[in-house]
Amino acid sequence: MKKSKIISVILLISMIICMIIPATLTAGAASDGFKDFNEAAGGKNILLYPLYLDGGDGFNDTEGSDRLLDGKTATKYGSSGPPYYAEWKYEKAYTVERIILRTGNDNKSYPRRMGDGWTLSGSNDGKTWTVIYTGVEDDVLNENTMSYFIDLPDNKEAYQYYQLNADDAASDQTDTAIQLSMCILCVNESVEVPTERPYIPKANVISNYGVSIIEAPDFDSGKYYDTNPGEGTHDCRPGEDVQTEYCGENYTGRLDENDKPLDGTLIGNIGYTNAGEWVQYTVDVKKDGIYMFEAWIASDSDSPGSVELYLDGDDILIGSSVSNKDGWQNYSKITAGQAEMTAGEHVIKALFPTGSINLQAIEVSKTGDIEVPTEEEPEAPAAVDEAPADDKPDAGNNNDNNGNANGKDGESGGIPVVLIIVIGAALAVIIVIVLVIVTKKKK
Repeated sequence: MKKSKIISVILLISMIICMIIPATLTAGAASDGFKDFNEAAGGKNILLYPLYLDGGDGFNDTEGSDRLLDGKTATKYGSSGPPYYAEWKYEKAYTVERIILRTGNDNKSYPRRMGDGWTLSGSNDGKTWTVIYTGVEDDVLNENTMSYFIDLPDNKEAYQYYQLNADDAASDQTDTAIQLSMCILCVNESVEVPTERPYIPKANVISNYGVSIIEAPDFDSGKYYDTNPGEGTHDCRPGEDVQTEYCGENYTGRLDENDKPLDGTLIGNIGYTNAGEWVQYTVDVKKDGIYMFEAWIASDSDSPGSVELYLDGDDILIGSSVSNKDGWQNYSKITAGQAEMTAGEHVIKALFPTGSINLQAIEVSKTGDIEVPTEEEPEAPAAVDEAPADDKPDAGNNNDNNGNANGKDGESGGIPVVLIIVIGAALAVIIVIVLVIVTKKKK
């Protein structure tokens, strides 16, 4: 009997240990290293097409935080000092079950070049963040260009925006550098994910320095007028009536930060425009100022169209940009005009008065400050000479509310009557006193 009880206790303890060990492993410790990040996914579906939003700078232009999300094992995010972070979004909210990280030249001499306290956070507005996972020392391998995963069994929330923050150096790191090749998020294998890059609209922010870009397809959902919703293509915004398309391989126009042509397969335009159609863009202006508006437009029509830009309604016309006839995907930047904008939310309306034009983007740049009028001290009133007595208006024209001339009872145009009576009484008293003294001396 005792022996069976002992065996039962041993079996129970063994079961508990078997339950604890996997839970501990999936909650924090890194997996074994994989040369292929697809192997690290372990059958889960990979979110391959994030839209990079913001992040830290790299050692050079080819090692910025955007390289974490490009899906290429040959690139990396390398930087000598914080802030180390990257923000991105997907076309919709997903519940992430696994993080795949890939090292970048880590080894025993330069191990774990990412902090112990790194975090993955999620958000559905890009402003309010919830920490999904905080890294620990055992998460990151000391192996060169290896992929490894961390499971997130406790994460049950779906988020559209994600942020990786690794500002703290690892505890055994001898310098403050970071090197990380990739960050990939995975969802359950039953969840459908895009098999080709979707167009993901982003918020339109107008910075107080440099050039801010409003991509044409990033218009406000449902805020437009379109006369031919069934025609043309809707590649970039398939859920909207406005005709949008990717510019394609023959695109010419804007340059990137390295003065190289943008990839036309990744950016879109509004096309198939008819007379009177319009779209609107809600923008977040960061600082009061005077801003220049320029439109990237193209046309191959014999009568190229134009785009008119309005601020906060139809009454404030910023200006108009008229297209050249150079081809439907050969874009030129044409100045529209300037407008004053205060910090906060505004609406930019793009109207196509005659159609026959493609709009690819609107560039906005701050050119000056709004002049605030200074408050001048009021000048002292000039002295007014009193008019001669003969020129003074008569009492009938200067009555107060009680009908009294000049506003006071008993006052005349000369010396007041009361004052005359007082002076006369004083003189009389003085005369009496003098007479009394003289009389006494005679006696």
